[in-house]
Amino acid sequence: GAADTAGSNVGTANTLSPLAAADDALVCADLADIDSLLTALASARFDPKLPTLVLIECVLVYMEPAAGSALLAFLAAHLPDAACLAYDMIRPDDAFGRQMVSNLEGRGLRIPGISGCADTNAHEARFAACGWRGCKSVDMVHWYERELPRVERQRVERLEWLDEVEEWRLLLSHYCFVLAHTPGAEREGGWASTLMWMLPATAPSSSQAATGPRALPNAD
Repeated sequence: GAADTAGSNVGTANTLSPLAAADDALVCADLADIDSLLTALASARFDPKLPTLVLIECVLVYMEPAAGSALLAFLAAHLPDAACLAYDMIRPDDAFGRQMVSNLEGRGLRIPGISGCADTNAHEARFAACGWRGCKSVDMVHWYERELPRVERQRVERLEWLDEVEEWRLLLSHYCFVLAHTPGAEREGGWASTLMWMLPATAPSSSQAATGPRALPNAD
């Protein structure tokens, strides 16, 4: 769902109609309005007791910090058997980060959520404060070079030759993954354990991720 929409051909959470089939549904809600989200989930016949994977792709950064935290707290309380994988921006205060924010603002896009979660440690702390467990976060350069299986990395790198390695690493270092779960998903052998390969058992600190050894992508 999206809190803001623009353009004559784009509807809002109040005007878009849900699409539903026998086994799935596509609904729209204002994620800054928990009542709106509850209504949308009910219309989709969503059962919160079932195992649930929550994917949050560059959503929290566009929300006001209080609204984003309220959403995370609601999901943690509402979904007893869930895992959450979030992807978001970080490091707005260095030269690249300031330019990134400026470029977005120049297009009329605000990212108020980045102010309270400027690094991976802050993301972990926020999820934990909102009721999630096992919170781990790494920036994408660490994940790409250290956690993504080598075979998959080599496959991707064969698709297109990458010669601007430093620029690539700089871009990746300003985005991160966050992985967390609720109590029902952490039982031994539970389904959420299949996601644990994505992040290290002990995630590096934000400073370690930014300044640690630099392994260049494999081009072979």
